[in-house]
Amino acid sequence: MGIIRKKFLSETVFSGMRTEGSHLAKDRPMSLFRREKNLKKTELTHREGTKIWIVSLDRKVPSLANIKSSEKDIRRTKRRNAANSQNRNRLRTQAKKILKAIQDGEKESLKGLYSEYASLLDKAANTNLIHSKNADRKKSRMALRIHRQAAAGV
Repeated sequence: MGIIRKKFLSETVFSGMRTEGSHLAKDRPMSLFRREKNLKKTELTHREGTKIWIVSLDRKVPSLANIKSSEKDIRRTKRRNAANSQNRNRLRTQAKKILKAIQDGEKESLKGLYSEYASLLDKAANTNLIHSKNADRKKSRMALRIHRQAAAGV
């Protein structure tokens, strides 16, 4: 996605994400935004070393849904999305822990880490976060890596 330029408080603002009420501001003093209430600011460092401010306003955007059940569906979807992303992050973190333990040669902790990883994968498959065959494949490949490391270490 390219950079979208918007006019905001009579200056050009660079926006890279399309989120509700958020703007990317490149090298701008925050005093320009102080007129707005409920302001969140986050400082990022760009690849070239320039600072980019992400400025987002915490105002409630009205829903586009016209039906109460649709509004409830939107709320439900947000909750599910948050839970799913948290569970996906747990899976990735556990996989990284195992890979780090393999790299460091920690044979004792691998068994516990792998059993926890397999458990998380099974739970993710049962809740349809990932497909059950995807979970089986990930468990198999991680077990192969662990066994290769054990065979190489012996």
